[in-house]
Amino acid sequence: MNRRLRAREGTKILMAMLRSRIGVDEVMFDRYFDFLLGLSDIRHNRTVRTVSMSASIPLAEKLAFFSRLPRTASLGTDDGLRNALVLIILFDLWASLPKIISGMRDEYFARSGQVEIMISSAGALSDEERKNVLDRLKEQLGGKNVRPVWLVEPDLKAGLVLRMGTQVWDGSLKGRLARMELDLLLA
Repeated sequence: MNRRLRAREGTKILMAMLRSRIGVDEVMFDRYFDFLLGLSDIRHNRTVRTVSMSASIPLAEKLAFFSRLPRTASLGTDDGLRNALVLIILFDLWASLPKIISGMRDEYFARSGQVEIMISSAGALSDEERKNVLDRLKEQLGGKNVRPVWLVEPDLKAGLVLRMGTQVWDGSLKGRLARMELDLLLA
């Protein structure tokens, strides 16, 4: 089997395993998401790739190597994470990790009925402000569950920027000033 077909088959197996392990459990989703993101962050590291791809290193030693890394230390306590890593190693899915993570996120949000929204503000919002933002978003989205990702971007000056998938709502002072500048240039 050629490398591309092997990776495609491995991706299907891994995605099926993730689907069955996560279901709609938000804690499990976060655990697998963080783990795969950590692997994606180190996937270009020469030592990681060498250990992973070396046929002379037994799988048990490869797993022991990964369990000593800060990003993957949770391997020792979770069979599901260990199984995911085994599939990544056996099928050489390192290059596919970004697509796998994206697919896992999309499937999870579709199954759970949640909508992930990145909410950027110039400074940290109080609990009351966060609650107000979430209540308004939930109302605007027809009662869907909103999973917020709170970000602080000081260059916004004031206001909020909301990102949901490819949609962006810019209510920041920085955005308003940029629109005014564009209007003045086009006038």
